[in-house]
Amino acid sequence: MLDTDAKLSVGHFMEELARSRQAALLLDYDGTLAPFQAERDRAFPYPAVTALLQAIMNTGRTRVVLVTGRRADEVVPLLGLFPHPEIWGVQGLQRLRPDGRHDMPEMEEPVLQALDEADQWLNRLQLGHLAEFKPGSLAVHWRGVQNSEAASIRSRVMLGWLPIAVRARMDPAGIRRWGGDADVRPQQGRRCSHHSDRDGSRHADGLSG
Repeated sequence: MLDTDAKLSVGHFMEELARSRQAALLLDYDGTLAPFQAERDRAFPYPAVTALLQAIMNTGRTRVVLVTGRRADEVVPLLGLFPHPEIWGVQGLQRLRPDGRHDMPEMEEPVLQALDEADQWLNRLQLGHLAEFKPGSLAVHWRGVQNSEAASIRSRVMLGWLPIAVRARMDPAGIRRWGGDADVRPQQGRRCSHHSDRDGSRHADGLSG
């Protein structure tokens, strides 16, 4: 077993990895496997990425897992791998397995109410065109917008979303900002219970429970 407490060189790590019987490869999608795109449905992988991942998966010894802020099913047609790897969407809130099974927390009423209020706030600001609805989540995207305008959008969104988080007894720190987006969603284990469906400029902000 690899001693994670030891200070290892990259070479030593790769040697240990080559000797292991099983491995796991966890990857982000946007900005890692594919370039950031203002048109999110055009964010296809970098050249040779799909073929390389397919070769890794074909060995049968490496569990490939994608973790992304996107909906899990949104990545499948972009990636072009069939069967697709395991995908954790909405920053881990949603799980799509290679066999098509789908795991998603069941949202409690206070969370649903908060998401509805967050949506109403965006519409009041006339920013609905920047919104993306995900399972149990609402995101605002301003990638590609000039920095001064992006800062204004972010300030106005947060002005409404922070009080919503407080009223719903959600953690205001759960409003997540990164890259060119913002996203509001519940934290796993706080205001949602997990169940499994057997059938089947550059910033982001979000509201979490």
